[in-house]
Amino acid sequence: KTEEYFQMLSEVYKMKIERFEKLGLKDSVRLYTTLRNQANSKAQLNFNQIKIENDVVEFAIAKEKAKSETIEQRNYFLRLGLMLISALSLVILWLFYHNSKKTAKIKIQYNTINTQNDQLQKLINKQNVLLSEIHHRVKNNLQLVISMITVLSRKLGNDGQSQLLKDI
Repeated sequence: KTEEYFQMLSEVYKMKIERFEKLGLKDSVRLYTTLRNQANSKAQLNFNQIKIENDVVEFAIAKEKAKSETIEQRNYFLRLGLMLISALSLVILWLFYHNSKKTAKIKIQYNTINTQNDQLQKLINKQNVLLSEIHHRVKNNLQLVISMITVLSRKLGNDGQSQLLKDI
């Protein structure tokens, strides 16, 4: 039973009312007037119910659209966040790779420096040995000269010359 049904029923009652008015049957006119008013109110009630149902459906559709928009917006932000995290992860991985390459280069340089330091230390030790050998030879030579002067001063009989050699 739709609104059209009750409107058609109301029209049928209207035609009966007009006919019974022509015939002069007031009781029948009153009865069908009451029935027509009931049909009109049912049509109006049915119309109001349909309107309310349509409003409820429209509200549900609007609510679902808002929910869908919220989900789409959330998905957008989640995708954006995922892209940012991916980009940051790539940057961090690149930094780790770059850092490991620099660390390897530093290790190579460290090993080279240590090797060079060892070679320099060996050279310094060798030079120290040579320098101490030179000092020792100079000391020996000076000792030889002192011994020769001492021997010469003993051979000389002159105290003045002997004293002069001792001073030297």
